[in-house]
Amino acid sequence: MTNELHSEQIKARLLILMLVIILSIIFIALPQIVESKRYYQQSQQTLVDIQNLRIFAELSNKISRERAPANKAMSSDMNNLVLNLNALQKYRIEVDQQMDLTVTMLQKSGFYQLAQQVDVELRSDLHSARHQVDRYIHADQRTTAQMNAAIFSMFGAWNSCRNIFQQLIAKAKKKNTSVNDFASIVLLLADLRDQAGRVASSIMAPLSAQQKIPEENRLSSLLAQEQAKYLWRMMDSMQPEQLKKPQYIELHKNVEVKFLGQGLSAVNRLILESQQNQAYFLTPNQLTEYMVSRFSSVVDL
Repeated sequence: MTNELHSEQIKARLLILMLVIILSIIFIALPQIVESKRYYQQSQQTLVDIQNLRIFAELSNKISRERAPANKAMSSDMNNLVLNLNALQKYRIEVDQQMDLTVTMLQKSGFYQLAQQVDVELRSDLHSARHQVDRYIHADQRTTAQMNAAIFSMFGAWNSCRNIFQQLIAKAKKKNTSVNDFASIVLLLADLRDQAGRVASSIMAPLSAQQKIPEENRLSSLLAQEQAKYLWRMMDSMQPEQLKKPQYIELHKNVEVKFLGQGLSAVNRLILESQQNQAYFLTPNQLTEYMVSRFSSVVDL
């Protein structure tokens, strides 16, 4: 009887000891579990934020790039008008699909106000700019001023896109500091890509009419060039040294050689030819194709 009682006491003590050990382990592990869960949630949020930035950056790029087929269509003669107009319409579908995707992703991420701005404000601004482009293409009487207005209205559509993009980045930074550097560089590259396109687009109207480049257009092109150079220097200084790996260095070099070197030189030669009353060495469509191939290096980066 005594042995049985002693055995029961030992079992009870062992049970208590096991409970103490289990509770101690739980007490020690609980903060780690909570921290791991918090880290996982933060990682998931970072992934969502980066996906939103990537998708919006692609929308920004597509809206900026739409100026290329628009310029080609507006500069077309009767021999290539249908071909270039079809290319423009096809590309516009891509832009609209990207806009739909952007709206959907913003809504899923809880950015309902920004999604509304893209779906209503940006879509309206882009539609208005496209209307000016189409009106010029199908006009019986065309003027340089009308083409210039259409091109600058496309600038305005991208400005509207950038305004919303900046709001998205500000909101992402506010709630998730992990995306700060990434978001800033993405916005700088979006700006650089657009300024790269404006360098040539700014002189496209007088070039298409084989007229002397007005001072307003010349200054617009030169301002875009200086802005692009400034953004390029800022972007490279912001890129962390540990991320400047061989692929980055190669792409970085391509931008300097192809865009900042070859691309800007071609535009400046046209400006000089205008000032010296010489014939332009490139047609508008040739300039568009030449520049697209040069500042594609910016998009790659």
